[in-house]
This record gives sequence, structure tokens and C-alpha cells, in this order.
Amino acid sequence: DRFNDVVRSMLRETGRCRVLLNTCFTEVAVDGDTSRVAFIRCVDGDGRSIRVEARIFIDCTGSGFLCQAAGCETMLGAEPKSRFNEPSAPDEPVERLNAMELFYRVRPSRNPVRQALPKGAKPRRGGYAFPLPSGDFMVNSCGGLAAGWELMDGGYEAMMAELKTRVQAHWHWMQKEKLPGYELGSFAPMLAIREGHRIVGEYVLTQHDVVAGLSKQKHDDII
Repeated sequence: DRFNDVVRSMLRETGRCRVLLNTCFTEVAVDGDTSRVAFIRCVDGDGRSIRVEARIFIDCTGSGFLCQAAGCETMLGAEPKSRFNEPSAPDEPVERLNAMELFYRVRPSRNPVRQALPKGAKPRRGGYAFPLPSGDFMVNSCGGLAAGWELMDGGYEAMMAELKTRVQAHWHWMQKEKLPGYELGSFAPMLAIREGHRIVGEYVLTQHDVVAGLSKQKHDDII
């Protein structure tokens, strides 16, 4: 919360930033002559439509939803060797993504509520709990509560509900074996998605660039 307050304060100090909270991107309009984004539409928490115009739009949606809506090409999963001639790439495309996670917070209690194993859930072991200044712990199962591709098949809301059940299955073990004096406090507000759609830009970093190293790069605008 403190980091959130500091960032908002810094933005206010510029006198040039307007922050729209609880607002969802819904539509994009592309200028046919320049192929640039002309404007986007959003909907705020009260259901009001907002039109946003700018010289530059930066897509920070995680899976490139703005770019996808604008018609940009994306990649998903492991592309075949024929795409970039990478030595370790598979011969055929593979529908595989890094696993997803849902962090959760536990709090100390004199009489902690014991977490039962949810009906139909499989026991989950392992993971890491790191302490917070308040005395609570934040828990990461570390093994990934769900395969990345499950999100593509099930959708965000369904996976959030499913991972909450899997968190309880993980906490059932963690509480018993590692933190008996604690009880489940809250779930993270968002899924930790490690991999999704990747935007195909003017240049795409490949295995060749990584192996060659920084000293052998010849791009004028290397990042």
C-alpha cells in the first residue's frame, strides 16, 4: 500500500498525469492511413465509456490485448525451429507455457482455523513462505498451481476460482508442516501469469542474440 501511495503521489506531482482506476480497455480504433492507434475506449467502474486519444499508447496489459485488438501479430507457446532457426527450438510448435501461480497471505493466530483439504482437490507440497513486517507471511507454492495453457482453455475468472481451491490444498499441507500457528488470511487480487501472448515487434530477441552476448550485438537501439 505504501508503494502504491508513493507512486500516485509522484504522478500527481507532475501535474500532467491522470490515473483512471477500475477502468477496463474495451476497444481500439486504428488509423487506416498511418496504421497507428487513433484512440481507445475504456469503461470505468460506473459503466461510463471513456475515449482516450494520445500520440503514443504503451500496451501494458500483460498479454498484449491492445496490440491484438489493433491487429498486431503475436506468438503463443514455443514456436518451431523454422521461425528463427534457434538450435533448441522444437521442430513443430508446442502448446506449452510457464506455470501460473496465486500468491496468498497467512496471519498468526492463537487459535488458527485449520485448513481442510477441499473436496476433490489433490494435496500440494513444497513452496516458500517469506515474512512480512506485520508478522504475516506471503506464500508462494513455487511449483506453479496450474499449467499456463489452462488459462487459455478455461479463461481468467474460472482459473482464479480454481486456483483459490488449489491454494487451500497447498495451505492444508503448509499449515500442518510449516506454519501451524497461522491461518489463511487472503488471496492475491490477481493471478501471477508467467507467460502469455508475445507481440511480434520490428525485431524479436532470439536464442542467437543471447548466446552471442552483449558485446557482439550490432543493433543501433539495443535495449
